[in-house]
Amino acid sequence: MVTYLAEQGWVICERNFRTRWGEIDIVAKEGDELVFVEVKARSSGRFGTPEEAVNARKLRRMERVAEFYGMKHPKLPAKWRIDVVAVVVKGGNVREVRHIRNASGF
Repeated sequence: MVTYLAEQGWVICERNFRTRWGEIDIVAKEGDELVFVEVKARSSGRFGTPEEAVNARKLRRMERVAEFYGMKHPKLPAKWRIDVVAVVVKGGNVREVRHIRNASGF
């Protein structure tokens, strides 16, 4: 999904940023905003859509990690949000990509 975001003009800052509070798949800049991206993929609807796997608990964890990231990198934009990129895969090929902007709604 890094390629997908870069093609949208985003600047990728980091991948798989881990702390004891959790992990963020992609940290990127879109214009003057820092974006923390959770990527979820599913090959079937058996367990719901990919975006349904990103629940309120996961978003709260991501918010804590995002706040820590901002403190650790004070020269990056102070304005930030959390996005979810939902990927549907069939037969090993990406069939659909849904980008949910500002998924936490804050």
